[in-house]
Amino acid sequence: MKLNKERTGRGLTVSSLYSPKELKEKMNFVAENMNNIFVPSDVSWEGVNYSFYISHRQSLKEYVCENGITKEEFFLFIKSIACLFESAKENNIDPHEFVFDYECIFVGENITELEFIFAPDSETYKDGIVAYNKCSDMVSIIALYIECNSSEQSLKQEKDILQALTILAEWEKGPNIDTFPIDELSPLIEAASTQFRVGNYLKNTFYELFNCFIKKFNADEGDCGMRLKGELLLKDIKYVLDGKAQGSINIGRDEEWADVAVDIIYVSRKHAKIYKEKDTWFIKDLNSKNGTFVNGTRIASERPFSLDDGYEIGFGAPESRLIFCLP
Repeated sequence: MKLNKERTGRGLTVSSLYSPKELKEKMNFVAENMNNIFVPSDVSWEGVNYSFYISHRQSLKEYVCENGITKEEFFLFIKSIACLFESAKENNIDPHEFVFDYECIFVGENITELEFIFAPDSETYKDGIVAYNKCSDMVSIIALYIECNSSEQSLKQEKDILQALTILAEWEKGPNIDTFPIDELSPLIEAASTQFRVGNYLKNTFYELFNCFIKKFNADEGDCGMRLKGELLLKDIKYVLDGKAQGSINIGRDEEWADVAVDIIYVSRKHAKIYKEKDTWFIKDLNSKNGTFVNGTRIASERPFSLDDGYEIGFGAPESRLIFCLP
């Protein structure tokens, strides 16, 4: 699936195993039987790919970038996905034929008014497992925009968010990928609906998970110190090197391998390495699944990329961010 942004909207190109006639019949059925769904009316074909245009409307990405998202809204969003799965099942439609990408989900005045795109993609599954277009990946990215504070109630909600992400990640690895794990998630959704609402973000504040990392590389007589301080969903992650040289820093989910272990589902077990050669710092993506980003652009795997002071680094998504600082 490929998304092309245009000034007046978006163009989406999708690979398909359906014939044009089969796809048209399927789209007509969904349009007639399901609510809050965007079904393209004008589809063009090129080989096994089809494409269509979507005139501009507010995407979920645009909404959360401008307004942030509260914990209550986060769980309402998960509930909306659960309702989509239930409706798809009732109509014998594969729920993963809807697009789970926050640039391709439309929002009305608030997070409860959502519209999902129906665009069957032949590349969604691999060996019976959802290999791409995952709910868990999208929901994890949305979690980056949740505002947290230090209150006891807020800390409990953070644990609920992490638990929800874990449930979704494990579900998509299992055999019942067409049955949304609403029974496991319902207690978390109900708890969120009874808890207080956290105020919206300051307008135009881009508050991301990794943006709360504070890093400092200090050169002192040939030694290098590095300090990372995690906040938000990574509140308990702390990594400090002081007073000794450090040749490289491994970043990934594998706690035994990583110097900085990041237990977020879209970060690979061995994701990236930051290291110094002579007087230059480099970052290298270790063939991670979702990539490493520098200043919003995905870098090539296994190829060192030099870092300068102030560069923004993201792991698994350009929205995740840490800022590389030199003295």
